[in-house]
Amino acid sequence: MSYGQKITTLLHRHYKSILTLLGVSALLDLVKEYLRGRLEEWIISKLWPIGRWLFADPLFLLTFSAGVTLVVLIVALIRESLGKIQSPIKDHTGIPFVRPRISRTWAAACLLTSSLVFAGIWYGGYKYSTRRRAELVLTADVLNRDDTFSGAKLTVVNNGDSLMFSHSVVQAALVEAPRYSSGEEEQELFGLGPEWTHFSFKFPFLPADLVEMSVTHPVPIDYWNRLRSQQRALYLLAEIYGRDEVGPMEPLRVCWSVSGDDWRHFKPCLGNKAH
Repeated sequence: MSYGQKITTLLHRHYKSILTLLGVSALLDLVKEYLRGRLEEWIISKLWPIGRWLFADPLFLLTFSAGVTLVVLIVALIRESLGKIQSPIKDHTGIPFVRPRISRTWAAACLLTSSLVFAGIWYGGYKYSTRRRAELVLTADVLNRDDTFSGAKLTVVNNGDSLMFSHSVVQAALVEAPRYSSGEEEQELFGLGPEWTHFSFKFPFLPADLVEMSVTHPVPIDYWNRLRSQQRALYLLAEIYGRDEVGPMEPLRVCWSVSGDDWRHFKPCLGNKAH
């Protein structure tokens, strides 16, 4: 019997189980994607890090089932290779010759191949489960039109390993306030109910992706002289509420300030990690 016939025979014996397992898994992947937003927080909290792999990989169940199928095939190969069958040919004493059900060499080659594929599936799952979360870095620049301050440009970069979902939101506002001497005072600006401008991330917002957004705020010519004389500054506030592949992220708040002394460059607020 040729190798192809042996593989066909082996698969024929187990084809119903294999097709059922893979088919049901593919359907469950569709259900999982539909229920992602409703179940992911609970599943990730209960099954970490398997839960992270479950939602980071859109074909997790199919991949997992393929791994289970390989294990079943490996076990079947071992059982077949250990099995013996009697030959119609007999020795001089009339005892039939006994030979392996399948070639040990062929079984070893298939076992090695299946094990390597299974190891690849396991490694892929490991990489999915250990990926860094989305790590957002924000920078701010002055919109300078005809040598006049006209607003701010925010740039957001995803420096992590996970993508951001479409319902992640950035909101930004420009607020005039006294020059504060501590980061705690500056952070209180977020609770004053500024007039936010809202932006949504494109989907998917992948690792290393970049998005830019603008907040317009034209000012009169004498604006900076007034701020300088009154010891005030113009603050750019930004908040991000997001969700990556792992689940909801902690809200991110950053701010910058610009004053009459140098209105062409935003400076990070005291005590935060803005750039």
